[in-house]
Amino acid sequence: MPSNLSQDYRGDVDATVDAPVVHGVCFIGVMIALFSHAAAYIPVPIGLWSDSEPIGAAVHLGGAIAAAGLAGFSWSQKAVVLTAFPKIVTTTALLLAVWSLVGALFARDIGLALVGSPQTGEGPVLFFNFAVLFLAAAVLARSPGFRVALGIGLAAASVAAPLLAVLADIRVYFFDDWLLPIAICAPAACLLLIRERMGRFLGLAIAFLLFAVLTGVTANRTALMVAPLVILSLIALTWPGRFEKGFWLPLLAGTAAALPVVLWAALQLLAEVMWVESLWSRAHLHHMLLTELIDRPWAILVGSGWGHLPDVVARSLTTAGTPIWDVENWDLLRRDIVDAHHVGLNSVIMGGLPAAGLRLLLLAALPLAASPRHRPAAGFIAVALAVYDSLWFRLPDVLPVIAVAYAALVESRDRRERWRAGRRWVARTGLASVAVLSAVLTVGLIADGAAIAPHRDDTSDPGMIVRAVAAGEVPGAGLRRSLYAAELLSLAAHHWRRHPDPKPDVIVTDLLTITELPADLRSPRLLFVSLVWVGEILHHRPHIVDPSMVARWRQAVVRSLSEAPRRSDLAAAYLSWLHKAGRYADVIKEAERLFRGRLHDPIRLWYAGAAMTHLGDPQRRQAGLQLMRRALSENVGLLIKIDSALVAQVRAETHP
Repeated sequence: MPSNLSQDYRGDVDATVDAPVVHGVCFIGVMIALFSHAAAYIPVPIGLWSDSEPIGAAVHLGGAIAAAGLAGFSWSQKAVVLTAFPKIVTTTALLLAVWSLVGALFARDIGLALVGSPQTGEGPVLFFNFAVLFLAAAVLARSPGFRVALGIGLAAASVAAPLLAVLADIRVYFFDDWLLPIAICAPAACLLLIRERMGRFLGLAIAFLLFAVLTGVTANRTALMVAPLVILSLIALTWPGRFEKGFWLPLLAGTAAALPVVLWAALQLLAEVMWVESLWSRAHLHHMLLTELIDRPWAILVGSGWGHLPDVVARSLTTAGTPIWDVENWDLLRRDIVDAHHVGLNSVIMGGLPAAGLRLLLLAALPLAASPRHRPAAGFIAVALAVYDSLWFRLPDVLPVIAVAYAALVESRDRRERWRAGRRWVARTGLASVAVLSAVLTVGLIADGAAIAPHRDDTSDPGMIVRAVAAGEVPGAGLRRSLYAAELLSLAAHHWRRHPDPKPDVIVTDLLTITELPADLRSPRLLFVSLVWVGEILHHRPHIVDPSMVARWRQAVVRSLSEAPRRSDLAAAYLSWLHKAGRYADVIKEAERLFRGRLHDPIRLWYAGAAMTHLGDPQRRQAGLQLMRRALSENVGLLIKIDSALVAQVRAETHP
């Protein structure tokens, strides 16, 4: 072993060299997690998001096997190897997992809060797996027989996805930006793990090549911001000599933790000035999500639950400050919103302030835990990750790469003390529990995903299917039943818009039945998608409405306003239908009843005012026009699309 490595790994190599079986189990688990993106290519569809759901399951499977390998250490005196690494990384990750587990008990959908959204998988189990994969990779990185193999495996896993995207145009996801965290972490980790065999300069060349390939494929503007930091980290790793602690160490750690907050504030100030559509869109999303903390102050502590961001968006959409009907100009309305694109805000919304603090501390933990030789490089990588996490989100298959990078960079110590019986029991129980939990979850997610996938394109009776999924009666509803139900309904609505059903009255009846599900079976998003679809159908086919349907429609509007008082736009279709039917007195009465105590609501003002202009009384007409002008000043045009000619008539005080 070259002298430049022996000082970093001396001691703990000897402590782990004679445990080949458990090393092998750990290695298998880490490799499965690293190559998890390969699961996206399996021919059997898994879930409604078949490009990410099998990947999340593969990461959990790798974590389960790695936890089983680590549990093997706790059955012998080799358990001391688990304490050879700085506690700040594992403790922070475990605290984040435990706090998220506690917060899940307060979430609307506990199952979803445990496993997170299908797209990112962020939640308690994934955080447990990060701690496990970090420890497993750290043990492997200190083993002469597995260190180089770990580096080669990391390099191979890191280039597999971009090479497939470039050479065969086969993408894991429909975008390549997700590769940037791998580009930040993999080059430095590979350099550290393989340079023992490759030599310093050949290892550096391989690391630079890996970084160039990954950043080239991403074609991401954020890559330009982090590239200097990654290059500095690689240069720092080849710089001779050791770096003792000094003022720059807390500076780098503090920068990594504080940078997301600083960049968030800058985004809010500059998004409108420096026009970049993606940044403008993020700023409006962030403004909208902050409403959740105003309306639900208790969420500041425990959050709304991991995986629940679509519900938060559904409740707060009208506070975005931009036309919510303008699908063409607001990109977030054209796709799923499962992450805030900011690590701090996303964690606050879904896990509360403690979760956000722990996520930021986990960034700072990298330079704080790094070995003396690696502190500058670890600081640069942590800051680069902070930049990425302030603008994007992590997908499940980047987590193992980050865990291996942490493991390669951290400091380790030779600890030969024996564990007490109680400590050994805690380690055995904890690791075994994580292994079993992750294994069961892997099987469950795969089984649920395989069962729910066939319903994706089944549009024969969407209402019946969605009700059954929401109620847990369809195999495959599983832990994400409310999210699956809402997504199935959204897919059916898109299909209906392209191919209108010849029996709209049946669809409306089914949709209204969905809105009448018990509150614990319907998510806000499911309720709102149902109601919007009802309004869309009845707007174009008002003749199919009967009195009983009107009564059920009104009750659905009442439920929606009770769930999300700010979503007054959901009452617009109902009031508009009454207006078109010539029931002007009913419009005024319903506007008052639906928005009792909310005299300044723009939807109330607009429709009540429009109805008053048709009552034949000149004074009431002028009062109605005044209400409509007040609605315009209250930005009713952000909630519903209004013809510009009508706006001009109202402002000119003529009859609309």
